Amino acid sequence: HPGMQVGHAWFMVEALDSVFNGDMQQFLHSYPMNERDGWLTTEMPALPKEPLMALEKGAYPDNQDFGRGFTPHDVPRSGHQYLIVADPAGYGKSGDPSALTVINLSTRAEVAAWSNRVDPSYFGTRCVELARYWNNALLAIESNSAAAITAAIQTGYTRIYSQLDSSHPGFYSTHQNKESSTEALAAALHNKRLLIRSKSGLNQMLAYDGTDKRVVLDGQRVHWDRVVTYRIACAIMRDMKLPEMPTLPSVEVVAPPLTARDVLKLRSYQKSKRRT
Repeated sequence: HPGMQVGHAWFMVEALDSVFNGDMQQFLHSYPMNERDGWLTTEMPALPKEPLMALEKGAYPDNQDFGRGFTPHDVPRSGHQYLIVADPAGYGKSGDPSALTVINLSTRAEVAAWSNRVDPSYFGTRCVELARYWNNALLAIESNSAAAITAAIQTGYTRIYSQLDSSHPGFYSTHQNKESSTEALAAALHNKRLLIRSKSGLNQMLAYDGTDKRVVLDGQRVHWDRVVTYRIACAIMRDMKLPEMPTLPSVEVVAPPLTARDVLKLRSYQKSKRRT
């Protein structure tokens, strides 16, 4: 790790050997080395770590221009269909931020993502504007905010997703479909059928432990707003029975640096050699 000296390595060795009982995830939770480590919880992750880490190399910061693409090349493509999943916040200054992701259904690649605190009615109206921009995308709004859904409907936009029937627009999250949609997300990542390109989205998924709310850092509750959008997207794509896509190209994974656990193994090996 840049800036690490021998003293830091020995601190990790001693801490892992005593306080953290060899658990590197708990050590990184207390002493993060990068922005991803800062998201780690002390619980077991619910999503496959290896494909998420492989996607990090090609990830981008979110475009702060509402719902526009990660790069200048991420624009609506003729003949391509898009899905926008929006998770609105409630009113007030606390709780989840509003979040959205834009998925190109023709390539299964995320092309835009955004999150911030915003009035839910305004958010619903802006999501419709965004859907029109992305080739009249299918717009799925999580049902936790009637204000956002109502505002979207009042624009007259007709491509609003209804999970139950046309009189109940929106995606309704239940305990059962939260579990099944998390499984769909894990399968899509594992089988390389979904290309997530948002850095913040990947950070959330790497830390996600299967719960929606968890106290993780300095007593602050972390809300998995971006994970919610990915879960819903995978549930909808699964139910749409989209044509099978070829496996997305692999991303080269750089070999990780030497870790404290490696140092522990080496020290144990050296001790055993000395005894023989």
